[in-house]
Formats: sequence, structure tokens, C-alpha cells
Amino acid sequence: MNSTVPMQTNPLDQLRDVHLPGQVDWWPLAWGWWLLAVVVLLVTVYAIVTWTKRRKFRRALNEAIGHVQQIDGNQPDWAGQLNGILKRISKRYFPNQQTASLYGERWLEFLLRQLPARHRKASVQQGLETLQNALYRSGRVNPNQFGVCQQACISWLKSARLGAKSNHPSEIAEASHV
Repeated sequence: MNSTVPMQTNPLDQLRDVHLPGQVDWWPLAWGWWLLAVVVLLVTVYAIVTWTKRRKFRRALNEAIGHVQQIDGNQPDWAGQLNGILKRISKRYFPNQQTASLYGERWLEFLLRQLPARHRKASVQQGLETLQNALYRSGRVNPNQFGVCQQACISWLKSARLGAKSNHPSEIAEASHV
């Protein structure tokens, strides 16, 4: 009896080897990476533009501070020079206001209004008042007052709200009659 018993084949012989997936490339990027790249690029451009504008905006101010520091108290017209620098800076940073025509008490009020409340120190106010008084004093100005006035000018230049819009009634009335 020769019976042929079908040989059972091993089912594992029918399996094939494991195929590994192909190498995953880093390119092309997924949309999330593209979005991140665009956001980083926009933030970088915004930071550069803001920094450049701020630097350009403050350039005249930094030069003015340097000019104030170079003025000598022994010069007979130091009060006029300090006031002239403040006038030029106010014309530069407040172009829509008629600051060139302000003088005396109105000019002093304008200067003090541009200072934030925390920077309106008595020494700055006294220095600016002394400067205004020295402008209209006949004869040689006391050089001992120079240091107070110079420091007040530097403090004003460093802490004034430059470019801030001011709708003070006296400035609007002044501008309307010009």
C-alpha cells in the first residue's frame, strides 16, 4: 500500500522576505515646514525693517546729544546754541506742529509737555527755565548756569516723547494763525 500521502508543505516556505520601505528623503518638505519657514522669514524681515527705521529715527537725536556735549560754557552764545539744537530737534520730530515760532513761556511749556511725567524732574524744568531766561538776558550770560542748562537739554533729548502727536489747544491756535 503505497499510498501517497500528500506531503504537507511548510506554510513558511510561501512567505517572502520582509521588504524594507525606501529611504525617506528630507526633500520636498512637508507643508508645516514651509509654513514655519515663511513665518521665520517674515519675522526676520519685520525685525530688520523695524531696527532700520528706529536707527534712522534716532540718528538726528544722537547727533544732537553729541552737539550739546561739545558746546563750551565759556562761549558767549551757549544759550542760543543749546536752544537752537532743541529747536532743530523739535522741527525734525514734530513737523506738523509750528514749533519754530514758539518762544519764551510757550516754548518752555511745549518742551515740558513732551516729557513723560516720570521725567519731569525739578532739575530739568529749572534747567530749561534757566536756559529760556538766559536767551533774553542782555549782556554776557553767567557761565555757572551752563552745566545746569546743558544737563537739562541732554535729559530732555534722552527722555522726550519724540514724534508723539500733541493736540494741545495753544499749538492748534498757534498753527491756525500762521
